[in-house]
Amino acid sequence: MDYLAVFKVEHGITSGLGTIDEDGVSEERLQIQENSSYEALKRAVAYAKELARNYLAKRDGNKTVTLQDFKDSSGEEVDQIRIVREAHAAQNPESHSLDGALRDFFPDGKLVIKRQAILDILEINAE
Repeated sequence: MDYLAVFKVEHGITSGLGTIDEDGVSEERLQIQENSSYEALKRAVAYAKELARNYLAKRDGNKTVTLQDFKDSSGEEVDQIRIVREAHAAQNPESHSLDGALRDFFPDGKLVIKRQAILDILEINAE
């Protein structure tokens, strides 16, 4: 099945002089072809993490990627939280609730990845 993931990226903008001049918002789209909505969501999460690594941080030192829209081939919005709950229940039938983690990573029902600029600096220095 085909899926469309639309991401809102809150990031910094520079004129190339080594400073962040202003904050900006961009939209990124990813076409995904997977056999299940769970596998498609996993691909969307991986792409969101990649976007968070690749964009500049805002002036406050952070960048945020939100999976704003996640639709299947019929154009229906896919319930991101339902997918995670069902996958977790299938893999861990004896496990306890995910409610706390779901609130942290899916505020308003949409995946949010936040990354601080210091992580970028540490990764560069580790290479």
